[in-house]
Amino acid sequence: MLEKLSLLAIRLTPWKPLLFLALFGSLLAVCIALFQSVLLESSPMFMFGLVGILWSLTGFMLIASFQKIPEKPESCPRFFRRQLLRIKRFGYGLLALFFLLTTLGVLVTTFRLIRLYL
Repeated sequence: MLEKLSLLAIRLTPWKPLLFLALFGSLLAVCIALFQSVLLESSPMFMFGLVGILWSLTGFMLIASFQKIPEKPESCPRFFRRQLLRIKRFGYGLLALFFLLTTLGVLVTTFRLIRLYL
């Protein structure tokens, strides 16, 4: 699982400026909606801006966290080095679980906000 996330993060690295642009545009849309409307529930610009912010931050989290992961511990002949690699990979595994749960939360939030608007 870690290798797949690392490969995805490496492939998404060229898209980082586009993610930054989407984040900036979404922040701008949310700010405009905040100053323009009194009722935020009826403002589609606010809802779509919020969804854009969440997805952009999720993409940045993927790219920043999984660019480089530790190697597999079986490739190291020394005992303590192997244990250190196992501990590091366990930490990355917890981070991957947190990332997947965050992505699931953003996906549910996206569907709820779109359903609320439509």
